[in-house]
Amino acid sequence: MSSYLTRKITPKNITLTLVFFGLLWLAYGVIINFLFNSDDAAKIGDAYGAFNALFGSLATLAVGVAIFLQQEQLRMQKEELELQRREMKLQREEMRRSSEASKDIAEDNKANAIVDLYQQYATEYFYNTSRAAWRVLANCVQHKEYAEYVVNCFFVTEYEIDRFKEHLVPLLRNTYSSEKYPELADVERIENDDRHRLDDFLNFLNVLALRRGPIEIFERCDFFYDWWRPLLWWITDLRYEAYESDPVKQRYCMPLKWKEMLIRLDEIYGFETPPTSQKRWKEFINHPMIQKMRIDPNHECPKAA
Repeated sequence: MSSYLTRKITPKNITLTLVFFGLLWLAYGVIINFLFNSDDAAKIGDAYGAFNALFGSLATLAVGVAIFLQQEQLRMQKEELELQRREMKLQREEMRRSSEASKDIAEDNKANAIVDLYQQYATEYFYNTSRAAWRVLANCVQHKEYAEYVVNCFFVTEYEIDRFKEHLVPLLRNTYSSEKYPELADVERIENDDRHRLDDFLNFLNVLALRRGPIEIFERCDFFYDWWRPLLWWITDLRYEAYESDPVKQRYCMPLKWKEMLIRLDEIYGFETPPTSQKRWKEFINHPMIQKMRIDPNHECPKAA
């Protein structure tokens, strides 16, 4: 009923009604003056007062109607606001569900990225790459002179056209059989290939360290990090020692990021990173695996920061 009245009692209808009764009131006075003389008009004027009372009542009614319309408008506005509030609540709920779904998708993508790396690690090519990297690092442990050579090869400032030296061949006899690689060129070629595969392996670990994902995925795809860790920290400290002691390297070579990589991998796999190169060196020489590699006694503790 109220909605029906709201539709029918509009400002336009009220205005037309008031105009109609206003014209009727004027017409009433004009008709009285023209049709009757002054005495009769005086008598009829008393009746005209009743007509004024009628218009007063109509005016009061108009005020009541206006108040009613205002209340109806306020009620409708309140209902509209309530609908908007409910709609906004539904939108927020939908956004929350969408955000949670996006987070789940993001976590799945992170986990899948780690699994993809592990699948790459498990390929035959990367198996050969890891073996080559291991040969280089093992030779570095056993021969200080070769370790210095490998570390210098990481820096563009140490570039030489004929970098590989013949006197390094005897150091690598156990790794590169003289019967299989009798000539210097053969040893140089295979050693160069192994050293570049070491670069590939280190770049792979750097990408792995940048990944973010569930720790459970890392734990199940461990990449044998505990085997590589002592060798990686040691060669890293040697490289930082060479970089920090040479202003030319600092000027022309890229800043080193290996420590950040290994600290992140230690964090992922639950290792406590020794804070100094001296403590890392002590851990390195006491490691059972390194002792079985027959470490060169000429090696010294790296003086890296």
